[in-house]
Amino acid sequence: MTERDSRVRTPWVIGHRGAPGHRPEHSRASYETAIRLGVDAVEPDVVLSADGVPMVLHETELSATTDVAARPEFAERRSVKVVDGARREGWFAEDFTSAELQGLRRHERWPHLRPESAAAEGGAVLTLAELIRLVDDTAVGTECALVIELKHSDHLRALGLDLERAVIDVLAEHPRPDGGVRTVMVESFEPEALRRIRAAGFAGQCALLCEGASLAEVLEQAAAAFGPVGRDGGAPVFLSIDKDLVLQHPDGAEAAVRGIRDEGWRPLVWTLRPENAFLTPRYRRGSDPAAHGDYVGEWGELVAAGVDGVFVDHPDLFARAHDPAATAV
Repeated sequence: MTERDSRVRTPWVIGHRGAPGHRPEHSRASYETAIRLGVDAVEPDVVLSADGVPMVLHETELSATTDVAARPEFAERRSVKVVDGARREGWFAEDFTSAELQGLRRHERWPHLRPESAAAEGGAVLTLAELIRLVDDTAVGTECALVIELKHSDHLRALGLDLERAVIDVLAEHPRPDGGVRTVMVESFEPEALRRIRAAGFAGQCALLCEGASLAEVLEQAAAAFGPVGRDGGAPVFLSIDKDLVLQHPDGAEAAVRGIRDEGWRPLVWTLRPENAFLTPRYRRGSDPAAHGDYVGEWGELVAAGVDGVFVDHPDLFARAHDPAATAV
C-alpha cells in the first residue's frame, strides 16, 4: 500500500480470503463477491505445491477447507508432521502436485455458523496466478490490490521449497493489464520470510503479523523482530494484529492505536466478523454463536480508533455499517 493507496478509504478494507461470509473462503466466488462489493484489496493465503506452484490455501494442511479426506485415491497420503513447531495430522499441500490440488473442491470451514456459505459450491483450488487473473478480469475500471500472506514459509523452505521466490516470479509474470503498477502488500508471521522476499527484490509494502496475549507483548515481538521501525529499509511499517488486542486494551481502543503508532507502526486488524462467536464479549447479543451481534458497534469502535486497515469477511456489512446506502449482496 502506497501513501496514495492509503488515502483511498480510511480504513483500507481488505476482503479476508475474499468474502467468506458469503462463499467458501479462497473460492473463485468468494473473491468475485468481494471485488463486486468494492473492497480495496483481497487477501489470499499462499503455500506451495510439491512442484513449487503458489497455491491459494489457508494453510498447508488441506482437510479443513477441501474435500481431500473424502477422496479415496489420496487416503495413503494422510500423515503426521510438525509444522511451525506444532504437531499436525492430515493431508499437506506440499505432498500434492498443483494439478492434484486443483482437482480438489473447497468447502465451508464453519458450516454450523455459516449455512449460506456451506450450501454454496466451493469450486476448485486456485493457483496464485489464477487469482491474479481473476482480480484483473473482475476489477475492470478500478484497482483491487493484493495482500498476500506467506504461509509456513520456514516449513516449506526446510523441504526445499522457496515460497518467496515463487511468489515474486508469479507477480512478475502477471503485470497489470493497463500497464500500471500493481499494488501488492506481503504479510507473514515469520520475520525471516519478509526479509527474504525483500532480498529477492520485492518492492511493495510488508506487514508483520503478530499474535500475543496483550498489545504490549505484540509490540515487544515486533521490536525484537525488526527493531525501531523505519530504520532498516527492508523493515515492514504495517503491524497486523488481532482486533481484540485493540478492543480489549485496558485504556481503550484509541489508546491502543496511539501506542502502536508511537512505536512507528501502522495498524491493520483482523478479522471483522459479525457472528457472536467472533465478536468481543461486550458486543455479543444473545446466546446463539451464529447470530449477528452488535457488529456495527464493534467495527465502529475500530474505525473511530483510527486503524489503517481492516480484514473483513462480509464487505457488504462493513460498508452498510457506515453507509446504509452501500451495495448489498
